Amino acid sequence: MSILDISSTLNSSNEDDIISLFKLIEKDPTVLSLDDKSTLVDSLLTQLMKANWSEQTKTVGLQTLKLLGRTIEGSESLFSEKGTKVLLKMSGLDSVDTFQDTVLAHEALKCLANCILLDEKTKLYLENNNGVANCGRLLQIKSNYTMDVQFLICRILFFMTVNRCDIVKQLMDYDIAQSTEKILLENVQKIKTGENLNMSAPINPVSVVNEALKMLFNMMLAYGRQQQQQQSSSSSSISAPEYFSQCLLPIFQIIFQIPPPQPLPLSPPHSHAIHALMQYPYSVILQIWREHNNAIFNSPDLTVEQGRAFVTKKMTELLQESLMFLIPNDDPDEQGPPDRQQYNVDAILSPIILVIRNLAHGDIHLRPLIANALLPQQR
Repeated sequence: MSILDISSTLNSSNEDDIISLFKLIEKDPTVLSLDDKSTLVDSLLTQLMKANWSEQTKTVGLQTLKLLGRTIEGSESLFSEKGTKVLLKMSGLDSVDTFQDTVLAHEALKCLANCILLDEKTKLYLENNNGVANCGRLLQIKSNYTMDVQFLICRILFFMTVNRCDIVKQLMDYDIAQSTEKILLENVQKIKTGENLNMSAPINPVSVVNEALKMLFNMMLAYGRQQQQQQSSSSSSISAPEYFSQCLLPIFQIIFQIPPPQPLPLSPPHSHAIHALMQYPYSVILQIWREHNNAIFNSPDLTVEQGRAFVTKKMTELLQESLMFLIPNDDPDEQGPPDRQQYNVDAILSPIILVIRNLAHGDIHLRPLIANALLPQQR
């Protein structure tokens, strides 16, 4: 395929020919030389903004960009500020008031997320063109999004908030805690009821919950570290655990109401829930337990003692069952079965151990219950 053929087809008024070109490339991207690829990507970005293409043609064009953008070489214009602006326009993130939850927007958001993942400088272009603020505002002012939009916005913000307290503070201006809580509650409910739980689909309630929890973890970690560095100052700003306190409700619903994955219980979404829970001090945890006792434990008449026993049982079961899967021979120094050697035992078990330690440190009455569940009994 020649550069002349590509340019001629993209400038054609026959959209069937244009879509045929995209389908040909999708079937075999190797038909493009590096120069052809560069020309196509640059021309396609221009035509998406200028040509009077139908939504279908634009959607297929974005799918082609997504395919070609899996590698930066030859796709440099996609990873430029020009490329970012085109994707913001196609996704609707350039003007939140006119945003439409369409397949076209979904494809543009996928391209944008991939660009951020593959090329760090794309983050700067997104910031400079109000992409972060508009993500926050979009979640704040809109409701009833498809799972695709929820997942993709959370993924973009997950990438953008790595070690960026300034971005977290910007998102706080758009009530990001409330938006995160809403996304989590909505999709946790779907998991509990089995609604739209098509696990074979790339985006489903579990994947949305996973992405929202990863975003929450990043935001709390970045904001918390910044506050620790400034603790000697006279700043009286709200702490990250306090600001995101209501996100604990769906986290506890995951841990206490949704059966954990098998054969490794500490797998998503439970593992992500435990990672997020690590960021909360016991005082905030206890506050949410008291405020939402029935919604968390499904028992309005649960006594304090019964609540402690229930929490201990769930947490220690997650740890013990994961241990049994990861180290079935009871010897952590011995190599386990081949199907389990890809797991990092320390990375998987450390978060739940830290959470259990935090609970024991915060509540003296939990200590004997945890000790009884985990420590060897005297004979």
